[in-house]
Amino acid sequence: MRIINLLFLTNLLKISYAFNKPMLDKPEAPKPVEARPTAKPLTIRFHTPVTSDSCSKLAEALVQMDIQSKQLEASFGQRMPVKLHLQSLGGELLPTFYICDLIQNLDTPVHVYIDGFVASAASLMAICGEKRFMTKNSCVLVHQLRAVSSGKLSDMKQEIDNLNNFMGSLRQIYLENSNVKEEELDDLLTSELWLDSEKCLELGFVDEILGC
Repeated sequence: MRIINLLFLTNLLKISYAFNKPMLDKPEAPKPVEARPTAKPLTIRFHTPVTSDSCSKLAEALVQMDIQSKQLEASFGQRMPVKLHLQSLGGELLPTFYICDLIQNLDTPVHVYIDGFVASAASLMAICGEKRFMTKNSCVLVHQLRAVSSGKLSDMKQEIDNLNNFMGSLRQIYLENSNVKEEELDDLLTSELWLDSEKCLELGFVDEILGC
């Protein structure tokens, strides 16, 4: 009887301990990770002839995108490039020179996309991006200046001097932003030959062909 009572008492103590044992805190469920908002791409589409007016609007858009990119960097910790999509047969040269300078002087990198074709002045803009892309079947035309002049011989001589200066600036932009050699550039400028995407990649006019 004594042995039975001891066993009974031992079992009671075990049961009592089990009921009075403090419960361990349950591990907290992991908090869901909040999706961090991402910045939308900064995109400009320039599908138009190159004129003083269109370049003025493009310059304004580039400056505004530069400001937005800096604001996004402050908010999200990431700098978004400006994506400039070009499709143009070219146009006025002097406004183009300013756009080329602006693209390369912005704090925000400008990535240029050739949408189908660029020619003449527009090809200068295209090669000035920090990164340059074109679709597989897009093409590029580079050529020398065209001008019409009339008036006194002295005036026409000055006009030729001006054109030679502009031609020198044009050549320098091509040479500084591609792999093309001077002699090869001379041939391209006089040939009126449209360059396909593979040739543009070879010459260093673009960095990547999209869709390949």
